[in-house]
Amino acid sequence: MKKEAYIISYYKTGKSWKWYTKLMTRAIQLWTRSKYFHTEIIIGGKRITSHTEHGVIVTENLNNEYSHAHADIKETLVDTDKIDYAIQFAERQVGKGYDWKGIFFSQIIPMDIDNKDKWFCNEISGQVLKMAGTKCIEKEPNEYNPGSFQKLF
Repeated sequence: MKKEAYIISYYKTGKSWKWYTKLMTRAIQLWTRSKYFHTEIIIGGKRITSHTEHGVIVTENLNNEYSHAHADIKETLVDTDKIDYAIQFAERQVGKGYDWKGIFFSQIIPMDIDNKDKWFCNEISGQVLKMAGTKCIEKEPNEYNPGSFQKLF
């Protein structure tokens, strides 16, 4: 049986964000030639992502208006019987740091090198969706950026 998961791709910064965060998001958009700078997913009632300061985060999904005002949200189907397995995997990653090595060596210099114990936003989102049975993720999750990830769905 299939169930929905949601891909949230952010393209607009918040007014209260610090200047250096806004600068970094704009740099990501320019480098990837995309309007997107960050990815999160919602699957099985959980919101999953990785943040530069906190690493992997898994929270209860709160249908917040911020996402609707600042992001494009797309839907994909996942296997119902694989959702718990994928969420448990994500929960075991909570607190693991942000994958700066992966960003540099898979996004800036495309050498497909990443840190297996850390995650960046598309990397953890893609891995969880892949584990949940999403068929459209054909490459390794660290090979996607927010724009290329959004185009999959």
